[in-house]
Order: sequence, then structure tokens, then C-alpha cells
Amino acid sequence: MVRPKLNGVSTKIVEANVFLNQAKGLYDRSAKVGERLILLEGSLLEEPDLNGWIYRDLESLLGQGFVVKIGRKYIVKHPISGITSGTAASVLGVGFKPAGYRL
Repeated sequence: MVRPKLNGVSTKIVEANVFLNQAKGLYDRSAKVGERLILLEGSLLEEPDLNGWIYRDLESLLGQGFVVKIGRKYIVKHPISGITSGTAASVLGVGFKPAGYRL
């Protein structure tokens, strides 16, 4: 889903061009496919499925200081990048399934 990497994009110079719920990001077409969407500081990520991979990724990012946890939600403290569907799933929380997901 997300990786603590910016692909050389300075978020201090660019403005967000993607908005979803209480999250803002930057879509970078020139980045690798798995790193095209960068969530910017202050973005709110809804409660994830506690048994899913998004939760595991967010907990890893929490341990690295890229997000902080407030209750069951996360706030982005430093930009993180990932695939578009996985990043959307982290923003929308429980109940949203990324593209390609099968039961």
C-alpha cells in the first residue's frame, strides 16, 4: 500500500491534486506504478480492517513515525506513497476493497 518514499517530489513546492474525504495527495504520473499517489501531511486515514494488510502497513508506518494514531484513525505526519487503490482503501477504511480484491 504505502512506502515512506517521495520519488524526489518536493511537497513544499507542489499543491495537492487529489482529494478524498479528509485526505489530500499528489498523483505523480512519472513515478513507478506502485508509488504514484503521495498522501500529504495532515491527511486523515479511516479505521482499517484490523485483520488486513492495510492495518499491518499503517502500524509499520506508525512505528517509523510517518503516521500518528488517534483513536482508531491515523493522521499522516510525513508524506507516504503507494498504489492508487490501496491508498484509497487506507483513506476510506473498513468496508472499502481495493481494485482486484476477491472474496
